Amino acid sequence: NMSYLIIGGLSPLSLRGVIPQLLNADETKKVVIYDDLSGGSSSSSAAVLSDPRVSQVVVGSTFNEKLLQKTLTDNEITHVIDLASLSSPKETSPIAIARTAVVGFTHVLDAVRHYGGKPRFVLVSREPSSSRPLSESTPPLPNSLVAANAMAVESMLHSYVISYRMPLVVVRLSEGVLAHDLSRGLNAAFSPGAELSDAAFSAISINDAARGILAVLNKGVAPEIYNIGGEMAVTHKAVSEFIEKIKAGSCCTISSNNPSVFPIERAQKELGWAPEEKNLCEVLKSELTVAAAAPGQLHSFTKVLIFGADQPTGKRLLKALEEKFIPVVLGTSHPGEDPIDTVKEEIYRVAPSNIVFVGDRNEDPAYYDQEPKPARLRENVGKNLHAPWILAAICERVRCHFAYVQTYKEEDEKQETSEGVVKGFTKRLLEQFTSAYQTRFILSENAVDDVNITAIVERIRDNKSSMNAETEKAGKTCTLS
Repeated sequence: NMSYLIIGGLSPLSLRGVIPQLLNADETKKVVIYDDLSGGSSSSSAAVLSDPRVSQVVVGSTFNEKLLQKTLTDNEITHVIDLASLSSPKETSPIAIARTAVVGFTHVLDAVRHYGGKPRFVLVSREPSSSRPLSESTPPLPNSLVAANAMAVESMLHSYVISYRMPLVVVRLSEGVLAHDLSRGLNAAFSPGAELSDAAFSAISINDAARGILAVLNKGVAPEIYNIGGEMAVTHKAVSEFIEKIKAGSCCTISSNNPSVFPIERAQKELGWAPEEKNLCEVLKSELTVAAAAPGQLHSFTKVLIFGADQPTGKRLLKALEEKFIPVVLGTSHPGEDPIDTVKEEIYRVAPSNIVFVGDRNEDPAYYDQEPKPARLRENVGKNLHAPWILAAICERVRCHFAYVQTYKEEDEKQETSEGVVKGFTKRLLEQFTSAYQTRFILSENAVDDVNITAIVERIRDNKSSMNAETEKAGKTCTLS
């Protein structure tokens, strides 16, 4: 019996290609999906996700090595398919993109290594089209960001095979996978008004791509690389023209004078794999049918771990989250008081997509009467500075979304309290976290109303880092009134 872990498992390639074929195999005991919710998903996934063998959807990033290792161990995984590198990066700078690709993948490899079960592992890498023609025995030239990252990641995998004798193989997947819900390669042709080019790609159906990935997973020899693509190269413009013909009910025949843009001979000879769906017009017709039938609403896998739900603003947030049917777990550890490892263990155990910390203004008059006392100072700094900072730092490291919700009283701006001073420094410290995983909501007590609470919940649910989508900025602080 085989148990599969699919990293990046909520992608269309996984939900419409890989997982359905795994579920058709009698030896498949369990499929576990691991995803950071950053990439595109498939709206036609209900049947797949309702299958009892798809036992779990774990929300986490490739940087969360401890959660990955726990997922591998708890589910006794025998096979791993890593699709994470196919996702479009959230970052914009080349350094951040490279860090995500290489460091994130290294965390995955270390999690697999420490798991100890030696599962078969396939990395599905993007075809670095700028390095063509690219055979499996040739490393990609680092003449583009995609190619440079592919070269670095493939080299890292090779070093783990040599150093630790791990059964790891690589699929280089053609950018010509035909799927209406994939955003790259030939699929710009499915979007009206998209800019089309004369760039040629090795066209292949999503089902044939999935069959190729599984053939490499089951039969590939470590640390070899296998190209998986089609036998015919076509351009964006050609696919767009074929789509228009299909929509108009005209006959469609796809032909090409350039069948060798992406060599796939190794997979054909060594694995006995070859594309089966060779009528690309029928593939396009099928994709158009799926696109027309797909519902607009996608399933949400948001799960919130909230600290401070016993405070007035926390109670309102909790109620609003529950009204949106967003699963919520109340934090039981006490950041700022408990050891940091205790807080980390709770986060790894719950595996939330979002962590929320609520820091309401203390309304107890006795609190301020006793301000000079060391015990009060310790409580103030622990609760209002150390707690949110340590949560933000953990989230930054494992790439979990963190929302800091702070309230204040307007008259405090004129007559400062020690609590207000500490919160002021907390805000300044948290502003050093500038990634898209960090959001800060600063509200006056008068602004804690249904409109703003709903707005915060919407941003938590959608993993937005700003209150204003038109001026969205990573690590933004939003002052609400």
